Amino acid sequence: MIRINYITTMVLLLLLTKYIVVSGQGQIAMPTAERLQVFTDRELYIAGEEVFFTAFNISNDLPQDISLILYAEIISPEGKRTSGGKFLIENKMAHGSLLIPRDNITGNYYLRVYTKYMRNIEPWSYAYCGIRIVNPYREDIITGNDTVLLPTQTGEEESSLTITTDKN
Repeated sequence: MIRINYITTMVLLLLLTKYIVVSGQGQIAMPTAERLQVFTDRELYIAGEEVFFTAFNISNDLPQDISLILYAEIISPEGKRTSGGKFLIENKMAHGSLLIPRDNITGNYYLRVYTKYMRNIEPWSYAYCGIRIVNPYREDIITGNDTVLLPTQTGEEESSLTITTDKN
């Protein structure tokens, strides 16, 4: 009889302990990812020029000061960074310029902007703007289509994200 009471008491204590632990682990509401939109002064550039841009944080459901630094990069269709910089975000807006290296090959590139907070998500959440760069000092041209492949990781598998400026 004592043994049955002991076992019953232990089972009840375990269930009560589990209930207390589970009820104490409330869900923390994490804000959604920031959303950015980027604009450039034009679409066609010569190697050695500056790309002037303005980026807006269009996330209305997030606090204004969640990110204070904007990262901007010019990337090739292969996803390789050719130029980049950090810019201050004020009033949900950042603006600046990036210098196009003189040794860039003629072709389609992308201006990519993101915040450090957005790096917790994946590259598809960044903002992109397609730009064309012409280098009159080099004869080689980036061949192939104008898509950029960005590596992403979802769980254990690795996949790729394709961004294209093709209108078809």
